[in-house]
Amino acid sequence: MLSRFAGGGVVEAIERLNALHREVVLLVDVEGFAYKDAATILGVPIGTVMSRLHRARQQLQKDLFAYAVESGIVGGGLNSRS
Repeated sequence: MLSRFAGGGVVEAIERLNALHREVVLLVDVEGFAYKDAATILGVPIGTVMSRLHRARQQLQKDLFAYAVESGIVGGGLNSRS
């Protein structure tokens, strides 16, 4: 299912997430479950889902920006993110 979303860079970035963060990204962002439903599936409070998702998205943003710079999709000049 994940491979339908994008090329290797996105899939690899998701696979590099730790298991707790990866499972919440897959449930909420890939499968489209509501936070409440993801919390029920995972057996954790909704706040835990929210915090894991926030941290996972931050890591994905960092990794995917680095991938975009390395791939020449965006420039990595002085105004780039770190």
